[in-house]
Amino acid sequence: MTRSTRSSSEPVAIDEALVARMMTLGMSREEAEDAFALHSRSYIEGNLKVVEARVQAAAVKTPLSYLRAALAADYRDDRIKR
Repeated sequence: MTRSTRSSSEPVAIDEALVARMMTLGMSREEAEDAFALHSRSYIEGNLKVVEARVQAAAVKTPLSYLRAALAADYRDDRIKR
């Protein structure tokens, strides 16, 4: 399992477009912004794409829970077939 974590000394750049997409799935702005302190933009975007695809396919009952799980476990790439 590949995880993307940031060191505490790195400045955190928050992508407002990704934050908006995360909020659309039910995540609070604060939680979405906190994700950028833990993960890189590409990590967040990759997992968000997986979650959005699953939501679009009506394969997820609770999008926010699935998004949180994706960010915690890394559902990108080969995990997209879940």
